[in-house]
Amino acid sequence: MAESTGNSGLSYPLDFSLESCVIVTALGQPTDFSKMVVEINYFEDLYGPSISGNLILNDSNGFLNMMGFSGNEYLVLSFGKPGLSQNINKVFRIYSVSNRGMVKDQNENYILNFCSEETALSEQYKVSKSYRNKKVSEIVKDIMANQLSVRADKFLTQNIEETKGTRDIVIPNLKPFEAISWLCTQAISNNSKTEGSPYLFFENYNGYNFKSLQSLYAGSIYNVYKYEPKNLASADDSRIQDLASELTNVLSFENISNFDTINSINNGGFANRLYAIDTIRQTYSVNDFDYWNYSLKNQ
Repeated sequence: MAESTGNSGLSYPLDFSLESCVIVTALGQPTDFSKMVVEINYFEDLYGPSISGNLILNDSNGFLNMMGFSGNEYLVLSFGKPGLSQNINKVFRIYSVSNRGMVKDQNENYILNFCSEETALSEQYKVSKSYRNKKVSEIVKDIMANQLSVRADKFLTQNIEETKGTRDIVIPNLKPFEAISWLCTQAISNNSKTEGSPYLFFENYNGYNFKSLQSLYAGSIYNVYKYEPKNLASADDSRIQDLASELTNVLSFENISNFDTINSINNGGFANRLYAIDTIRQTYSVNDFDYWNYSLKNQ
């Protein structure tokens, strides 16, 4: 979150350069909202299927009422860091308005929540389809191309990690993103160096990705982020803030959970028995897991 700046360079670490913020109504009417933007929040999540975010706007002209927002509007957004060449240029669906309230007699603030178009489409459709002798990665491609009509440039070949072996899979009336999330649990990497690694499906500024966790670990390091005191002085001049370090400074972090032995015992973390039932072949199997035996195999 930050305020936009028109300067060619950074003045504060949270500065951003807002190149375009155009909202297109369901009737095709474009309106530039860049002068009304107070704050932008943009989220990319490894454990979420698509990009989301929100805009906080200060409106003194009553655009919200005049444009008749209905959830079918699109946001053409382009922003980046001043002085950096790579900008984020994307089109999103505005799906809701929240926290609307008056600030002054003729001013109101509200939040426009946006997401990728595929998120809205995924909530409207269900996948009920059988696949024979298909790789899991091929099934994911089929869902993205034929169920969600994702353009090829948003799901590049290099962002899809091929899976091992072929499967006969029936997807039982699931939403497309739900189906892909379930397929991630069935996927095994075709690369011997990453075999057994869990798969993730997510969207970033490069488009949609279907990759194993270990292949992501093996990728090149984008940057190193640290959690350290804020507002450090520059090494050259103590009166100037060290912007380079602030750009890679983690704003906050939290420990979501620590070890809980009792909880692990109750949830089968150390030992469990799984009964797998095959309703088609009318058979069942019993699979026992013992953490001690598993750890001995990997020594």
